[in-house]
Amino acid sequence: MNSLFALRALLYAGELLADSTLILMLAWLGASQKTASARHLSWAGALGMTLALPVLMAIVPPTIRILLTAPAKIAPTPTLSDMALIASAPLPATSGFSIPPSTLVLVLGALWLAGVCVVASRVAIAAICLTALKRRSRVYALAPGDEPKVAATRRECELRLCDGDTGPISWGVFRPVVMLPKNALSWPRERLHAVLLHELAHIRRRDSLVQALSHAACAFYWPNPLVWMAARRLRREAEIAADDAVIVTGVKPSAYAGELLQLAREFHAHGPALSHVAFFMAAPSALESRVESLLSPANIRSGVTSMDVLKIAGLGFFAGTAIAFARPSFAQEEQPVSPAPAVQVAPIAPPTPAVPPVPAAPAVAADPATVATTPAMGADAADSSVHGRIVIHDRDGLGDSDLKHMRMEVARARREAHAAMARAKPEIDKAVAAAKLGEQAVRDAQPQIDAAMAEVAKARPEIDGVMADVQPEIDRALAKVRADLAKEHVDMRIQEKVDAALQRAEIRIEAAHVGARDSHHEDSEREEQSTATPDDDQ
Repeated sequence: MNSLFALRALLYAGELLADSTLILMLAWLGASQKTASARHLSWAGALGMTLALPVLMAIVPPTIRILLTAPAKIAPTPTLSDMALIASAPLPATSGFSIPPSTLVLVLGALWLAGVCVVASRVAIAAICLTALKRRSRVYALAPGDEPKVAATRRECELRLCDGDTGPISWGVFRPVVMLPKNALSWPRERLHAVLLHELAHIRRRDSLVQALSHAACAFYWPNPLVWMAARRLRREAEIAADDAVIVTGVKPSAYAGELLQLAREFHAHGPALSHVAFFMAAPSALESRVESLLSPANIRSGVTSMDVLKIAGLGFFAGTAIAFARPSFAQEEQPVSPAPAVQVAPIAPPTPAVPPVPAAPAVAADPATVATTPAMGADAADSSVHGRIVIHDRDGLGDSDLKHMRMEVARARREAHAAMARAKPEIDKAVAAAKLGEQAVRDAQPQIDAAMAEVAKARPEIDGVMADVQPEIDRALAKVRADLAKEHVDMRIQEKVDAALQRAEIRIEAAHVGARDSHHEDSEREEQSTATPDDDQ
């Protein structure tokens, strides 16, 4: 589980809690309607929307994006020595205490799942108790005169008589059951009719199905206290709405309230343990509010219509969709691959071949193009004496997997380096041989250079002619030597010695030229003096 997924999971859980709270607060404002049936419908719609909210949030894309900076990806280092040192370096020490988002998600997920299991176990235990209670009961058939006057086109429920004093109670979604206590055989007809009308109202209103939805909402949103409060209000409004359905049939409210209080006195302790699934007519949890509602003359006891159901459903769907659209979501920026940690690697210098000293050569002007293409000798050459020296400035952000990968790359790079050195050995030998040929060419040209220097003393035109003949050959030899040295990366000290020899030769030629010119001037002055002496004698 990566950090982005963990952050999204935490944000999703927080959004569910916040959005469910907002929906239930809106339902609280809308639950101030006049009839209990409308209030019950509002709470049922709110709890149903909280269950549909995760589906809407998974379908509807969020409109608010929170961009998170992505961690920089470190490019693999191409040098062998750098990877070797990083692989052997210890991990940087970390200080402080922090919980990774993935660990926090796992802990909170386990805690939430435990709460879901606790709530579900309570409902499952109540369902098992009801099944056992049904097995201990027997079917009860009313006499034709004892049946309540209700319009029924089919058999709506199964009436059973308990062997104890539990009831009146009703439960079931697909096969509803109404169970009466065993002392119901001695009830007056008015009480029996009121009890049956009340339980039939629960069955016709599908209150058991709505109660199952409220249990699911409580299990899913168990950390939210508003969900538990909404479930209690839903159950209370269901009882009040069923009481209103009894009053609408013509039962006197005061008489019905008296029967309700009488049943509450006969209620026994094991009844509340089953109240998570079944509806107890005389449950003491909402008895006071029910009696007040029965005795209030201003209450409107009408039910809800199909249009009311459509309105509540449409309003809840609109609110849930709007909340799903307006929720934020995390997104990660894409960043380019950043360079590897700052590493300085000293190059490994190849073996320098032994080169004999180069004799002096005449001064020749260097070719600018050749000089421009010649690699400079500087600090890199000076540092080449340190083999495998590495300085690492940054080793942060390396994990165990990165170090393992780098060690593998080190081994592979070492093998490739040895193979490359073996392949480059013939080329190095050729470069050394080419350097020796260049030195031999300089030696061959030395007699011609000496002859040219001897001719300098005689006359300048002859020096220019000799230089014009020798210069092209020297330039070609030097250009070939420089190209070979640049191509094979051989030590450039040969070129420096050749240039120094040429410079010395140029100085010697210039000195010879100056000497010859001075000698010529001295001869001219002697001739002038010899011609001027007879005139002075006269």
